[in-house]
Parts: sequence; C-alpha cells; structure tokens
Amino acid sequence: MRYLLLLTFFTLTLFSAEKKYGYSYIATGMQSSIYTQNFDTKTGEYSLKSDTTSPYYITSTLTRINSKFGFEIIAASTLFASSATEHVKSSTQDSSHDVETTLTDINLILHYKPYNEFHRILFGFKYNYEVQKRYNFEEGELGKIGVIENKIASISLNMGYLYTSKIFTGTPGWHYRAGASMGLPIFAVVSDTYPPESFNMGTTWGYLFNMNYYLGYTIMSGLELGLYTDYMYRVRFDEVRYQDAVGNTIESSNSHTNRFNYGAMLSWSF
Repeated sequence: MRYLLLLTFFTLTLFSAEKKYGYSYIATGMQSSIYTQNFDTKTGEYSLKSDTTSPYYITSTLTRINSKFGFEIIAASTLFASSATEHVKSSTQDSSHDVETTLTDINLILHYKPYNEFHRILFGFKYNYEVQKRYNFEEGELGKIGVIENKIASISLNMGYLYTSKIFTGTPGWHYRAGASMGLPIFAVVSDTYPPESFNMGTTWGYLFNMNYYLGYTIMSGLELGLYTDYMYRVRFDEVRYQDAVGNTIESSNSHTNRFNYGAMLSWSF
C-alpha cells in the first residue's frame, strides 16, 4: 500500500510538472485596419481606401508534446463590426460609402524547439474568413445597389520564429513573448453579391508578414495579466473585373492591408 501511495504521488507530481509546460490565454481589445485596393482603368487609376477599428478577441492553447515539439491552436474573431467610411478616388470622380469588415482566424501551429524551450521555430496553417459589406452608396456610384457583400476564405502556409522568456506561465515575475512570421496562401475561394453582369471576382493570392509581442506579470500562482500587440501587413492580388456606372472597365491591380491588434491578455498554466 505504501509503495502504491508513493507511485501515485510520483505520478501526480510528474503529471503536474508536465502540465505546467502548457498554457492557455484569452485576450480582448481592438483591431484597426487600413485597407487600400488599387484598380487599373483605361482612363487612369481607381482606388478604394478605408480605416476601420472594431473590438476583437483572441484565444489560444499551447500543449507541450516533448522537449522538441509543442502544438498550439489560436482562434480569433471580430466581436462587433464597426462602420467606417471608404473613399473612392479616380480620374473622373471622388465619392464615398460605408464599409464593415468581419474577420475570423484559426491557426494550427507546430512549435519546434531546436536548442531549448525558449527559442521556437513555428510551422503551421492559417484559415482566414473575411466578410466586407459596403452600403450607403452615393448617387451614381453603383446605380441602385443597396448592399454589396464580399466573402473571402483562404488557407495560408506560415513559418516563423518565437522567443519566450519563461518556460512556465504564471511563475513569479515578468514574462514576455516576441515573434514574427510570413505566410503564403495555398487555397482561396471567394463569393460576392455584385450583379454578375457588372462584376466578377476570382481567386485571391498574395503574401503576409506578421509581428507580435506580449508582456505580462504574474498576479497569482499560475495566472498572468498582460498586454499584447500584433501587426500584420498583407498584399493580395484579386482577379476582379468591374464595370462602373459610366461604362469604364476596371480591373484589379492589388490590395494592401495594415492591421494592428492590441489589448489585454489573461494567461494561465495547465
């Protein structure tokens, strides 16, 4: 019986120690996006530009597989899509309308630790679902169309690097993480509510670059409170062909997105 108790105590101790390697977090804050899309026409350049800010949340769980590998799942989404003004500029007209953007991201990430637990090379896939709604068009901008909705779903292959100052989350003192990654889309599908005779949107490709940073402090054993910031730059090439109200044929050139996430994060070990 004594040996069984000792074995049980040893197993629980080992299991508890292993559990401390993993962590989960939930974060909430704001997401600000500056979006610019450029088009080419026979009469000159045509562009859209908007600046939106909406509340956003992120949740994640990291599981330690062994001393060399870990696996992380990150899910993020817009909590409420705020409305902003999108400006349309061309050689023949300047107009504006309202736009809302809703985002959903799911990341599956493998952590490879070549030297120790602090330095990590990241490999993974990112699923992104983006919905853009445009409405309140000025007279003549798009005829009598009330609401236009674009939906873009894509999967990208990502690779990056992460440094963490602690192996165990929630131990006394400060804790920070810093990372960077790059991604290339390997699959994309789109749909829209434009009239088919005047608008056609095809496959989306491009690349993205991401940087993130977290700084937290232990407020009780196993629990940290901190701040996070995340920056993404994305270039996208959409196969878009559109005919405006005055008969101009407009073809897409590229779109650029600068996106900032920032807010408070609660992390705990398990």
